[in-house]
Amino acid sequence: MKRALVLFHSRTGTTATYGEEIAGELIQNGVDARALPLYKASNSELADADTLFIGCWTSGLLFFMQHPEKDFINYLDKISDLSNKKIVLFTTYKILTGSMFRSMSRHLPGTPEISRVRMRSRTGRLSKDDKGRIHILAAL
Repeated sequence: MKRALVLFHSRTGTTATYGEEIAGELIQNGVDARALPLYKASNSELADADTLFIGCWTSGLLFFMQHPEKDFINYLDKISDLSNKKIVLFTTYKILTGSMFRSMSRHLPGTPEISRVRMRSRTGRLSKDDKGRIHILAAL
């Protein structure tokens, strides 16, 4: 991975903090990375990135029927086709993530290559495991 764009939709700032920490860790691993709110992403910035990290907060019931918030879905509808992009999904949550990643995947435009790596945080901070995942992803 040479260039990554970390896109997030945050309500209280927890997801924004997590996205910024992901970008910071990518930079420490030699990746040209930038974090920004999903609604500020331009099509040219999307086109320039090798990998997109896309995240939002978990909305819905405790264990099931979890879904991205409506504004997140609306922003994704405005993004061009992501079929040629590698995608890493991330979320922040209060109790569990449940079906969140499956629900997020359904709203991605096109048929992108979605990584099996899933990143989640209750606090908005990177864990030691998160840093290890980023280190491996950065080497690809």
